Amino acid sequence: MNTEKCMHFIAPGPIAGAEKVVLTGCHALMQQGMQVTLGVIHETRFPKIGTEFCRAAQDLNIPTVDFYAASAIDFGLKEQLEIFWESYPAGIIHAHGFKAITYCFLTKKTTHKLVVHQHGHTSHTLKVKIYEKLESLLLNRCDRVIPVSLEMSEALKKIGIRPEKICTIQNMVAIKDIEKYPQSPKKERAPIRLIYVGRLGQEKGIDLLIHAFKDVAGLYQLRVLGRGPLEHSLKELCKKLKLTKSIEFVGFQKNVLPFFQEADALIIPSLREGLPMTLLEAMAYGLPIAGTTVGALNSLVTTNGLLTNPGSSEKLASLLKDFAKNFKKFDKIAKEKAPIVMTEYSAKTWATKTLKMYQGL
Repeated sequence: MNTEKCMHFIAPGPIAGAEKVVLTGCHALMQQGMQVTLGVIHETRFPKIGTEFCRAAQDLNIPTVDFYAASAIDFGLKEQLEIFWESYPAGIIHAHGFKAITYCFLTKKTTHKLVVHQHGHTSHTLKVKIYEKLESLLLNRCDRVIPVSLEMSEALKKIGIRPEKICTIQNMVAIKDIEKYPQSPKKERAPIRLIYVGRLGQEKGIDLLIHAFKDVAGLYQLRVLGRGPLEHSLKELCKKLKLTKSIEFVGFQKNVLPFFQEADALIIPSLREGLPMTLLEAMAYGLPIAGTTVGALNSLVTTNGLLTNPGSSEKLASLLKDFAKNFKKFDKIAKEKAPIVMTEYSAKTWATKTLKMYQGL
């Protein structure tokens, strides 16, 4: 088998955490001499998403191959892949996300090695929960499973994934030119400027954070970056609780650095996570973190911030009060740790670990 050649597969959503990992990772592998091709499954119901993802890949000079799916279950896509594998008879297939994993598993040749990247489950709808359960059933039949945090690795073992199948590779920092966006200093006695970056879905706990703000609005200002199914209801909740002067929604932003510039800390109130890219990006920038004890936050947020158990607005309110009292300490430590984060979670480090894993298949 040729371990110097691999094909990454993804059915992308709007460019966010997993999409950033794929793009940055493929580029980093190419810089280390790997022959990389990126297979992109376009959802014909949402053509703009695949087009934007391919444009981002082209900007990084990553060669792409296009596949098309008209529905969640599309036998035409299966046929496309079966034909394609005739020209790609051996090598590594590195799949990201349920659809890519399932179709690659069903169509790959015995000469292929299938690597499955576990970016984390959202379980935000019943359909997604079913997909995620089915995906879990496939994992032991793949050649390697990559969780993005030690916490996810332990969770995989608990559902029966064999330890020898698992290779933990944490995400990388995917933002560049941090030095071009120096942070604007917090004014004395001014509210702490919190920033949230991510999907506006139930699993992210934003509704709980807004309820918590009733008790801490004088201490904080919150800026929310992202879109999602709860966007309208969250805005209505802010109106109902008379928090529109304390909480601002600015939509999805491709470049978060100008918003980090005007922030003092990152908030992650999620009910579940893997290793959020936003967490690494904020840590690399030097922002302290307030959040919940989910996923990799448990191991990465120590002296540089404060955590509480997920699922409670009361606990979030208490967390934010304690965070404000100790903000200067958290801020100092976060800025000291930033250069270390940039090195430990660099794209080069990620690519080196991934190449070593490929060579061990």
